[in-house]
Amino acid sequence: MTEILEALAKFSFWIENSQSSHAQMIRSHPSRIEEMRKEWLPHPGLEREMIELFVEEMNLELPEEVYEFYQWHNGRFIIGDYANPIYIPPLEDAFEQVFEGRFKNFPIFFGDDCYYLIDPVKRGQNLSPIRFYDSGIHRDVYAPSLTSVMKALAECAEKYDLISIYYADFDSQEQRQKQSRFVTQLFERYGVIGMTCGLWR
Repeated sequence: MTEILEALAKFSFWIENSQSSHAQMIRSHPSRIEEMRKEWLPHPGLEREMIELFVEEMNLELPEEVYEFYQWHNGRFIIGDYANPIYIPPLEDAFEQVFEGRFKNFPIFFGDDCYYLIDPVKRGQNLSPIRFYDSGIHRDVYAPSLTSVMKALAECAEKYDLISIYYADFDSQEQRQKQSRFVTQLFERYGVIGMTCGLWR
């Protein structure tokens, strides 16, 4: 099993079993509008052949970790916050952004006018850095790879029963600040930049 698949299995366990409000929101989006609720849920992954069709149409190589990621799930669900919710887009939404010329690189996470894009790769490359863009301004490397982000999320879920400080349940502001320090240190250990553009803000 690859490192990203191992991390995604742990992340899935958290989504399916945690009683935190964030995990419950991912499992069953609170919207009363049925169509919106269905849209904001993790959906089953895609067959590799389907992903390859998108890639061929985009004329854009993706690292192996992205194939494994979209074979895991192909949904839209909130994983953190910047100024507004940061979410994982379905492959077709990311594809549309590239196909319409909004981005040259592949967007792996969306926010409200902020995006996390994967650097171009050569065929067969396993990993690629993720860069943060805010209002079209390039903000440099956010994480060494999607694998590093998912490993950090999985460990955070295992250790602290949360993946985002913004969406976490705390009894006090003091508890929030203490956990925020621990979570920031954990993500930084994986080379993922924190707080100003962190998914776990």
